[in-house]
Amino acid sequence: MTGANSTGKSSLINGILGVLQSKAFPLEFMDKLTREGRLVNVSNEEIKKFKNKYFTKAVEKKLRSNNEDRNHIPVVLLSERKYALTKDKNFTYDLENFPGFKVLVSSHPENIPYDKYNKT
Repeated sequence: MTGANSTGKSSLINGILGVLQSKAFPLEFMDKLTREGRLVNVSNEEIKKFKNKYFTKAVEKKLRSNNEDRNHIPVVLLSERKYALTKDKNFTYDLENFPGFKVLVSSHPENIPYDKYNKT
């Protein structure tokens, strides 16, 4: 962030840090996303079923992401929107190339069309 002195950079940073350091922030943020339908819980059982069905040996052999990230693949693919925001190139590759699914992956939130999503 750049700008001349006294343009509010420090105030902005302190305001953001105050919100992020608040104990209520994560709960309020998660509640807001849940109410807007942007945060959906996927159970461990659903992840396990998905992996048993779709993670064939051939699919697993082509995956590039690490083992920990592989549990996130079903979460994205089971979601209604199938949007992912990540900077991990291997995870991006796995999502975009997972057979039978179409996913929108971006490293920048402005490239995800949340406002254009229509459930119908």
